Amino acid sequence: MARILLVEQVDLYLRGLCDVLESHEVGRPDEMIGTMGLESYDLAIVSTSKPTAAYRDYLAPHLEVPIVLITDESEWETMADLFTTMNVRGMIHRHAPAEIVHAAVQEVLAGGVYFDTAACAVVHVARTARLSEIGATERELEVLELLLRGQTNAAIARTLGCTERTVKFHVSNLLRKSGASSRGDLAEKLSGIETRFGLDVEKACGLDRPQQSQEPPFDQ
Repeated sequence: MARILLVEQVDLYLRGLCDVLESHEVGRPDEMIGTMGLESYDLAIVSTSKPTAAYRDYLAPHLEVPIVLITDESEWETMADLFTTMNVRGMIHRHAPAEIVHAAVQEVLAGGVYFDTAACAVVHVARTARLSEIGATERELEVLELLLRGQTNAAIARTLGCTERTVKFHVSNLLRKSGASSRGDLAEKLSGIETRFGLDVEKACGLDRPQQSQEPPFDQ
């Protein structure tokens, strides 16, 4: 039996999580005085919902245990920020069934990471929004997907059926639009969560598709 801290202020979700985790010892932040006793927990399940923000922000500097985030599509900005302030080791969708919650808890307690398919979809929404903000073109998105998979410019050129010079042009545009200083910085800015945990978001969400060969006009 593990000791699990639940950081969730929406009562409906809190009761549901308590029921699902009945085989574990469950604690809540409002049952504590200050931050004493946090080190005795094995895992924290933390909601990204707005009603939980005050508790979450207060506890974040003191939580050294592995954390599983519970989130949905409306909370991706908060979720993305938490990856830089908390020891996040997993993420599940707010409406995940009990078996997914159990799987996430078991995997993270064993030292692994766990992202369910619905959570990967949330990551995809977050990345799509970031790319929309910088004004990336469809061709630049294709180059970026391959870059994030670790392909070199030459390999990307072969996959897309264009020249290496074309790939360099698109990478330069992505660096300029995102304000990144290097390919590594670009990956962190536009795909930090996926890069950190090695997630293939498109594959997990069933969004991967064959790349089409189409040479841009300036390369002809």
